[in-house]
Amino acid sequence: MSNVKKRNQKIIIGGVLLLFLGIAGCMVIFSVVSFIFDTGSNVESSSERSQVDDDDDSDNQDRSANPSSQDETYILDCEGYFSNYSATLEGERVYSPYNALGDGYVTFRGTLTANGWDYPMEYEGYTNTAPFDGFIEESRDQILHIAVLDNTAGNFIIYDGRPTLQAPDIWGEFDCRWN
Repeated sequence: MSNVKKRNQKIIIGGVLLLFLGIAGCMVIFSVVSFIFDTGSNVESSSERSQVDDDDDSDNQDRSANPSSQDETYILDCEGYFSNYSATLEGERVYSPYNALGDGYVTFRGTLTANGWDYPMEYEGYTNTAPFDGFIEESRDQILHIAVLDNTAGNFIIYDGRPTLQAPDIWGEFDCRWN
Protein backbone atom coordinates (compact mmCIF):
# COMPACT_ATOMS: atom_id res chain seq x y z
CA MET A 1 0.00 0.00 0.00
CA SER A 2 2.78 2.44 0.80
CA ASN A 3 4.39 1.73 -2.59
CA VAL A 4 1.14 2.70 -4.30
CA LYS A 5 0.98 5.97 -2.31
CA LYS A 6 4.59 6.80 -3.18
CA ARG A 7 3.93 6.04 -6.83
CA ASN A 8 0.82 8.27 -6.82
CA GLN A 9 2.75 11.07 -5.12
CA LYS A 10 5.46 10.85 -7.78
CA ILE A 11 2.84 10.99 -10.53
CA ILE A 12 1.21 14.07 -8.93
CA ILE A 13 4.57 15.82 -8.45
CA GLY A 14 5.52 14.99 -12.05
CA GLY A 15 2.21 16.37 -13.31
CA VAL A 16 2.62 19.61 -11.37
CA LEU A 17 6.19 19.98 -12.65
CA LEU A 18 5.04 19.49 -16.25
CA LEU A 19 2.29 22.06 -15.71
CA PHE A 20 4.81 24.67 -14.48
CA LEU A 21 7.17 23.92 -17.37
CA GLY A 22 4.28 24.29 -19.82
CA ILE A 23 3.31 27.67 -18.36
CA ALA A 24 6.93 28.87 -18.46
CA GLY A 25 7.23 27.72 -22.08
CA CYS A 26 4.06 29.60 -23.02
CA MET A 27 5.42 32.77 -21.36
CA VAL A 28 8.65 32.54 -23.37
CA ILE A 29 6.75 31.99 -26.62
CA PHE A 30 4.45 34.93 -25.82
CA SER A 31 7.46 37.18 -25.13
CA VAL A 32 9.11 36.24 -28.41
CA VAL A 33 5.91 36.76 -30.40
CA SER A 34 5.27 40.11 -28.66
CA PHE A 35 8.80 41.20 -29.43
CA ILE A 36 8.51 40.27 -33.11
CA PHE A 37 5.18 41.98 -33.67
CA ASP A 38 5.40 44.94 -31.27
CA THR A 39 9.03 46.03 -31.22
CA GLY A 40 10.13 45.68 -34.83
CA SER A 41 13.15 47.91 -35.27
CA ASN A 42 14.62 50.29 -32.73
CA VAL A 43 14.73 53.04 -35.36
CA GLU A 44 11.71 54.84 -36.77
CA SER A 45 11.08 58.06 -38.62
CA SER A 46 10.24 61.25 -36.76
CA SER A 47 6.80 61.35 -38.43
CA GLU A 48 5.99 57.97 -36.85
CA ARG A 49 7.18 59.32 -33.48
CA SER A 50 4.96 62.43 -33.71
CA GLN A 51 1.96 60.21 -34.44
CA VAL A 52 2.71 58.23 -31.27
CA ASP A 53 3.05 61.49 -29.30
CA ASP A 54 -0.41 62.61 -30.46
CA ASP A 55 -1.94 59.31 -29.36
CA ASP A 56 -0.32 59.54 -25.90
CA ASP A 57 -1.90 62.91 -25.01
CA SER A 58 -5.05 61.22 -23.68
CA ASP A 59 -2.97 59.47 -20.99
CA ASN A 60 -1.89 62.80 -19.48
CA GLN A 61 -5.25 63.24 -17.79
CA ASP A 62 -4.99 59.85 -16.05
CA ARG A 63 -1.63 60.72 -14.45
CA SER A 64 -3.00 63.72 -12.57
CA ALA A 65 -5.50 61.67 -10.56
CA ASN A 66 -4.07 63.01 -7.29
CA PRO A 67 -4.07 66.83 -7.54
CA SER A 68 -2.78 67.28 -3.98
CA SER A 69 0.54 65.57 -4.77
CA GLN A 70 3.64 67.67 -5.31
CA ASP A 71 5.77 67.07 -8.38
CA GLU A 72 9.48 66.64 -7.69
CA THR A 73 11.78 68.21 -10.28
CA TYR A 74 15.46 67.33 -10.53
CA ILE A 75 18.17 68.60 -12.84
CA LEU A 76 20.37 65.66 -13.80
CA ASP A 77 24.02 66.30 -14.61
CA CYS A 78 25.64 63.03 -15.68
CA GLU A 79 29.00 61.81 -16.95
CA GLY A 80 29.79 58.43 -18.43
CA TYR A 81 29.84 56.73 -21.81
CA PHE A 82 27.48 56.06 -24.70
CA SER A 83 28.35 53.74 -27.61
CA ASN A 84 31.99 53.53 -26.47
CA TYR A 85 32.36 57.34 -26.44
CA SER A 86 32.85 59.56 -23.44
CA ALA A 87 29.51 61.30 -22.96
CA THR A 88 27.49 63.68 -20.83
CA LEU A 89 23.78 63.77 -20.17
CA GLU A 90 21.90 66.80 -18.88
CA GLY A 91 18.21 67.35 -18.45
CA GLU A 92 15.16 67.77 -16.28
CA ARG A 93 13.47 64.81 -14.59
CA VAL A 94 9.97 65.31 -13.17
CA TYR A 95 8.45 62.77 -10.81
CA SER A 96 4.69 63.02 -10.21
CA PRO A 97 3.54 60.77 -7.34
CA TYR A 98 0.06 59.31 -7.63
CA ASN A 99 -0.38 57.13 -4.54
CA ALA A 100 0.81 56.78 -0.94
CA LEU A 101 3.09 53.86 -1.84
CA GLY A 102 5.46 56.17 -3.72
CA ASP A 103 4.42 55.04 -7.19
CA GLY A 104 4.43 57.81 -9.74
CA TYR A 105 5.02 58.94 -13.28
CA VAL A 106 8.44 60.10 -14.51
CA THR A 107 9.24 62.33 -17.49
CA PHE A 108 12.71 63.35 -18.64
CA ARG A 109 13.78 65.77 -21.35
CA GLY A 110 17.41 66.50 -21.94
CA THR A 111 20.46 66.31 -24.15
CA LEU A 112 22.95 63.50 -24.63
CA THR A 113 26.35 64.75 -25.81
CA ALA A 114 28.70 62.13 -27.27
CA ASN A 115 31.54 62.26 -29.79
CA GLY A 116 31.05 66.03 -30.21
CA TRP A 117 27.36 65.79 -31.12
CA ASP A 118 24.25 66.80 -29.16
CA TYR A 119 21.24 64.49 -29.29
CA PRO A 120 17.83 65.36 -27.83
CA MET A 121 16.67 62.59 -25.50
CA GLU A 122 13.35 61.89 -23.78
CA TYR A 123 11.86 59.10 -21.73
CA GLU A 124 8.82 58.58 -19.54
CA GLY A 125 6.87 55.95 -17.68
CA TYR A 126 5.45 54.68 -14.44
CA THR A 127 7.89 53.89 -11.64
CA ASN A 128 6.29 50.52 -10.93
CA THR A 129 6.78 49.36 -14.54
CA ALA A 130 10.38 50.45 -15.14
CA PRO A 131 12.42 50.49 -17.33
CA PHE A 132 11.18 53.70 -18.87
CA ASP A 133 10.55 53.89 -22.62
CA GLY A 134 12.20 56.68 -24.53
CA PHE A 135 14.07 57.81 -27.58
CA ILE A 136 17.20 59.59 -28.74
CA GLU A 137 16.80 61.75 -31.83
CA GLU A 138 19.83 60.95 -33.98
CA SER A 139 18.75 63.25 -36.80
CA ARG A 140 15.58 64.98 -37.92
CA ASP A 141 14.24 61.76 -39.38
CA GLN A 142 15.98 59.04 -37.33
CA ILE A 143 14.74 58.08 -33.87
CA LEU A 144 16.55 55.49 -31.73
CA HIS A 145 14.25 53.74 -29.26
CA ILE A 146 15.77 53.19 -25.83
CA ALA A 147 14.94 51.86 -22.39
CA VAL A 148 16.23 53.68 -19.31
CA LEU A 149 16.86 52.72 -15.71
CA ASP A 150 17.62 56.11 -14.18
CA ASN A 151 18.28 55.31 -10.54
CA THR A 152 19.81 51.85 -10.36
CA ALA A 153 22.18 51.86 -7.37
CA GLY A 154 23.05 55.45 -8.29
CA ASN A 155 23.67 54.62 -11.96
CA PHE A 156 21.81 55.78 -15.05
CA ILE A 157 21.65 53.01 -17.66
CA ILE A 158 20.53 53.26 -21.30
CA TYR A 159 19.92 50.06 -23.24
CA ASP A 160 18.02 48.71 -26.23
CA GLY A 161 14.96 47.65 -24.22
CA ARG A 162 14.41 44.40 -26.06
CA PRO A 163 13.12 41.51 -23.96
CA THR A 164 15.82 38.93 -23.37
CA LEU A 165 16.67 36.06 -21.08
CA GLN A 166 20.25 37.35 -20.91
CA ALA A 167 21.76 40.57 -19.63
CA PRO A 168 20.53 43.61 -21.61
CA ASP A 169 22.64 45.18 -24.35
CA ILE A 170 23.81 48.30 -22.49
CA TRP A 171 24.51 51.27 -24.78
CA GLY A 172 25.41 53.78 -22.10
CA GLU A 173 26.04 54.12 -18.39
CA PHE A 174 26.35 57.32 -16.37
CA ASP A 175 27.00 58.60 -12.87
CA CYS A 176 24.57 61.44 -12.15
CA ARG A 177 24.25 64.34 -9.78
CA TRP A 178 20.62 65.04 -8.92
CA ASN A 179 20.13 68.75 -8.19
